[in-house]
Amino acid sequence: MIQIHEFVGEESGTHLLILGGIHGNEVCGPRALSKLVDELRGGKRTLAKGRLTIVPVCNPRAHAANVRFIEENLNRVFEPSDAPKSYERRLAQSLAPLVARCDALLDLHSMQSKGEAFSVLNQDRPGSASLCRALGTRWMLSGWPEVYRDHADKDSCCTQSLADRHDKASALIECGQHGSVEADRVAEIAIERALAHFGLGGLAAGHVANLEPRRVHLRSVHFRESDGDRLLKDFENFESLRQGDPIVKRADGRVEHAPEDGVIVFPSPHSAIGTELYYLGKLQG
Repeated sequence: MIQIHEFVGEESGTHLLILGGIHGNEVCGPRALSKLVDELRGGKRTLAKGRLTIVPVCNPRAHAANVRFIEENLNRVFEPSDAPKSYERRLAQSLAPLVARCDALLDLHSMQSKGEAFSVLNQDRPGSASLCRALGTRWMLSGWPEVYRDHADKDSCCTQSLADRHDKASALIECGQHGSVEADRVAEIAIERALAHFGLGGLAAGHVANLEPRRVHLRSVHFRESDGDRLLKDFENFESLRQGDPIVKRADGRVEHAPEDGVIVFPSPHSAIGTELYYLGKLQG
């Protein structure tokens, strides 16, 4: 069962929704959010104003099994449907109204590969961009909707896609590698900075500078075709690529090379067949 926690400040203000555990093997969000819930419920801290909705674990069965998902990637099917046919689509049916009711969304994640934390901007709207900057990461990723336009057969509705439909500000943060202490720390800091950004509490206002991160814009997405597909090195996220660099050897012997100078994004050596193996991006500016 999904646990939803609501907290209301004494004054009116922004209604912030924070999600964790969209993917069951990403534990930094659940850990940080469970700690926050305990502090708010125990009276160790209070909400200065506004409303805060917290869902520490959005995918309970996957979280219990320490797997990314049970039937489908929840962050590709995050939208209401008339007749949800999978476990994750039923979860989305329950969670989607929370997005419709909030003013802003923060979604906490971690990743397979090593690499520095970064925010994700789905659509470049002012409220979302300012929230991404407020999280304090040195990197920001954009271009998610564009790369999936060439893959109409693939589901691609994420939490931020739904927030954009409802004209809500949103930010997703990749806090670091799965299970790392650093990812836990980044998740806690991101929460504090988001609360402070909207004046709900968190860090003192003087400590929240809206940084201008380096932006990486996605150019393409590449899916695993077979269990035999193999990334040709242990890539770190945002690792630089030169045109012609080999990236992956497919099960049939084909080698895919970088079509231009850029970076690799979300290299996922343990992805399932039919899901994303890696993305390619380009530094902006």
